Amino acid sequence: MDASSSSARQSAAPRWLRNGEAEAALFDLDGTLVEPGIDFSAMERSVLALAAAYGCAPAGDARIPALEAIAAARDTLEVTSPERARAFEVEAAAVLEEIEVEAARRVRPYPNVPEMLDALARSGMRVGIVTRNSRVAVEALLARHPLHHDALLTRDDVSHAKPDPRHLLAVLALLGARPARALMVGDHAMDIAAGRAIGAFTVGVGSAGAFAAAPPDLLLDGAARLGDWLSGRCEDVGVGSESSVETPHG
Repeated sequence: MDASSSSARQSAAPRWLRNGEAEAALFDLDGTLVEPGIDFSAMERSVLALAAAYGCAPAGDARIPALEAIAAARDTLEVTSPERARAFEVEAAAVLEEIEVEAARRVRPYPNVPEMLDALARSGMRVGIVTRNSRVAVEALLARHPLHHDALLTRDDVSHAKPDPRHLLAVLALLGARPARALMVGDHAMDIAAGRAIGAFTVGVGSAGAFAAAPPDLLLDGAARLGDWLSGRCEDVGVGSESSVETPHG
């Protein structure tokens, strides 16, 4: 990278980031730190079939992420039968967990991601993982492929999972870091939207089209490049054209 490119990159970043004052980096998991292994379409179909069996399948053809579909069906059932609502929620959680644990046995971290996380830790930056995955599945994955982190909150650990910004704020509280001195790194627009909501510097990983709904402050072709970007050894890849957005989980 030539001097002019490096200068442009540095001027685009906030002063606190240019000055090495970042306190924490929050990372999505699936598709960001590790390979995506979950068949989200199959997961959604399983949840919708279960909801239909309980007589509360959502109307319309629009795709609904599994967690949101479960919440909608639970709320519908709650009106007439809190007991059925709770039974549905428990059964649906078991369906998701089975799919997630099976995927956790197959996936692995992207190349150079463990080294990048270790380097961030050595630099003094605190590392948090923020995932909509289940605690059981994440622990199964990390038992096989340890990844440095100072805090980890799955959907099972919070009452409001991302894209609700309270998920991110809960991790930052554990890290003792301020939102305005944090980075949020993810492969989906939901990660960027949540990061924006708390005032973090947002980093998208992957193709620009995936972030049409919420362009990040910085776009890299992989999370492993974050350390290089922070040290000025690589450029962002830009934020560009629209394309389809994959169903989130992370």
